[in-house]
Amino acid sequence: MNNQSVIKIHPMDNVAIALSDLPQGFLLPLDGKEITLQQQVLSGIRLPSQLFLKMHIS
Repeated sequence: MNNQSVIKIHPMDNVAIALSDLPQGFLLPLDGKEITLQQQVLSGIRLPSQLFLKMHIS
């Protein structure tokens, strides 16, 4: 994955890990989609793919 905001260890993983603090409203490109974070995500937090279903996806 080429995104510097988060990392997925393996493409089939169902979680991504924040590499830095991400503010509320941050547009997170992930798996070919752009996700608007509804709350701040701190560095090191795992973001499960189920969480993305609850977020606004552009």
